[in-house]
Amino acid sequence: MENSGSDRARLAFACVTLLVMVAALAIVTFPLGFLDGGDAFWRYPKGDYAQHIIGGRYFIADAWRWPLLIVPDLGLPPGTNIGLTDSIPIAALVAKLVRDWYGYLRPYLPIWIFLCYLLQGPACAIGLYALGVRNVAALILGGLIAVFTPVLLFRFGHAALCAQFLLLLGLAVHLHLARESSRRVVILYHLPLLVVALMVHIYLFAMVFAIMLASLLQGLWTERLTIPAALTQLATMALVIGAVMWACGYFALGPIPMKPYGQWPLDLAAPFFPAPSGIFGSATLPLDRNGEDFAWLGGGIFLLLIAALVRSWRQLGAMARTHLPSIIICGLLIVFAVTYAVRIGPVLILGIGPERVRQAVLDGAGHGGTLHMLLGLLDPVDYVRIGLYAVLLGALAVLVVLRAWQWRKVRFLRFIGLVMLVWIVSLAVQPSATALIISSFQASSRFAWPVIYLVSLLAIAGVWKAYPPRIALILLLVAFGLQVYDTVPLWNRLRHAALAQPERLPDRNAILAAAAQANRVTFVPTYLCAYAEPMDPDARDVAIDELDDLQVLVSRFARPTNAVRNSRMTATDIEALTARCASERQAAQAQLDTLGTMTIVLNDTPAEASLRTALLQHPGCSRLSSAFMCAGR
Repeated sequence: MENSGSDRARLAFACVTLLVMVAALAIVTFPLGFLDGGDAFWRYPKGDYAQHIIGGRYFIADAWRWPLLIVPDLGLPPGTNIGLTDSIPIAALVAKLVRDWYGYLRPYLPIWIFLCYLLQGPACAIGLYALGVRNVAALILGGLIAVFTPVLLFRFGHAALCAQFLLLLGLAVHLHLARESSRRVVILYHLPLLVVALMVHIYLFAMVFAIMLASLLQGLWTERLTIPAALTQLATMALVIGAVMWACGYFALGPIPMKPYGQWPLDLAAPFFPAPSGIFGSATLPLDRNGEDFAWLGGGIFLLLIAALVRSWRQLGAMARTHLPSIIICGLLIVFAVTYAVRIGPVLILGIGPERVRQAVLDGAGHGGTLHMLLGLLDPVDYVRIGLYAVLLGALAVLVVLRAWQWRKVRFLRFIGLVMLVWIVSLAVQPSATALIISSFQASSRFAWPVIYLVSLLAIAGVWKAYPPRIALILLLVAFGLQVYDTVPLWNRLRHAALAQPERLPDRNAILAAAAQANRVTFVPTYLCAYAEPMDPDARDVAIDELDDLQVLVSRFARPTNAVRNSRMTATDIEALTARCASERQAAQAQLDTLGTMTIVLNDTPAEASLRTALLQHPGCSRLSSAFMCAGR
């Protein structure tokens, strides 16, 4: 009997077994010093990890405030919301609750990463259980295959985005609600996951939200959810999520700058492009591919997908009719990931390249608007490609509507019509709102992840249902072996990164001694002002890395500072930014003799040349390896 006590006991046993096995794998893979936060990897973090740790330290060291996530001492007034430094607010809040015991210097990120890998397997097992898999061995093998998912292992450099177990759990809820045996659809089951995802990373929140929409549309399609019930549940979600956002200070961020959505779009060949791969001998992505669009399924999943299709292809038509709303959401996620640049490998098939839109967005803020700039960049071939893309998407939309009308899915069509009406009204009232929301997702290719995980779940469950148990287990075991072997380059890359010993700054002790005595630390230039420097991109990246290294040291004392690396910052109006940065340089020079003020000026940024000349003559300043440091006396 479905959902019997014995079935749930099997699931619980499989989940506990997966937890133990993955914990052992993590302990073997990661050095102990990495897991406890004591290694040089965490003491001298680089890249995104530096940004996360700086935000986390300032937040934990600060007093409790309202809104919860605002840190006044980090960045220019009124401060920074650590949700924008990708410091994983839910983990930071827990760390702050136990700071009297844990402190604020020891990073919570290794614990978070450990938990992300730990929960990946059980989350997959729960998804397979929702698909009807009840065999313990199949649940365990499926969960292990999910732990070796390439898109998870490739994300090691960004702790927040390692929480892909949230997508598997969201899909498990959706698959549970999509079962025909369920009498009604309660999309509020998604609410806890939406709140947690919001407190982890905005990309994961958007993906879980899309999964929730699939459940909603599926309920309307099967007429197990009425439109009033759907609107009531959506309103309840909006109130709860809105309250959480208000408590966290997301409504106090001020205007959001326009960013180039789709700067890193999905290549349609990416899910079938085996790199990095142990099976196909590719250690890295080709130089002409951006790392964000890595979406390889893995050799094991690819095998299971083919095996499932061989035995089940005749049922695809009936499944498509029953679960069309879920297919629509998957299609929309892929379209959003692909953006306006439909590519297969290096070939642009439809739309326009992302470099055009990026240029229009960054230049348009101060020169007549993004659309005006974009239209000036297009040629007749671009218009043809855009027109064909629009015709293709429009034809697909019309086909869905016609099919829904033919199958008398009136409730579904009414809800879609209502949503479109609301969207049209919002465009009339606030034309830029939709564009601003969408623009936040520069790495749009990530939106293929929910589809990848759904395909993985369906492939594993499809093999289990299509073959006799003994053959299915053999296939799963072979697939697991292939998945492990295929991800060897990713595991080697991950372990190499965890074992890395980042180089310490030669002037580390001098900087720490000065920061310990300072009341405030001023950086010139700040992270955002670095974009106003007349530098080539590679030199700018070096300067930003140097700024990170310096700020990581200063963050050990959590002194008030003007600088912060905020992942949602964008330098749009360069002229206005240049003027602001010039005034910041003047203010920094004027405060050199202010008692308790520490000023750090980078060595190689061109706009600070005259300031550095003045610092050479100042008695309180000294030249370090990467910067000038001045301590007010």
